Amino acid sequence: MSLYLLKILLPDKKIYNDKVVSMTITGENGQLSILANHAPMTAMMVEGPIVIKTEQEIIEGIAGKGILKVGREESVVMVHSFKWLNDKTDEDAAIEAEESDSLL
Repeated sequence: MSLYLLKILLPDKKIYNDKVVSMTITGENGQLSILANHAPMTAMMVEGPIVIKTEQEIIEGIAGKGILKVGREESVVMVHSFKWLNDKTDEDAAIEAEESDSLL
């Protein structure tokens, strides 16, 4: 199973920074699903659900308006607001993202 690095950034902190199998977000023209080795692209995002699939779990959240930048080995989601829908708090996620930065 191919993986790629996903980063979710707010203006003041990093929310997510880890390898994922896939991500589905809400773009201006509907849902976008990103897998490893996706063609590079940039898309405008509207407020809506974001679903992240890792090798171990599926994580869901609500992302505000923003921009998605997809590269061959990394995707970056830059949004104005973000809320996790599972047990993970934004503070927990920010700490995990910082910790995984030191591992890269």
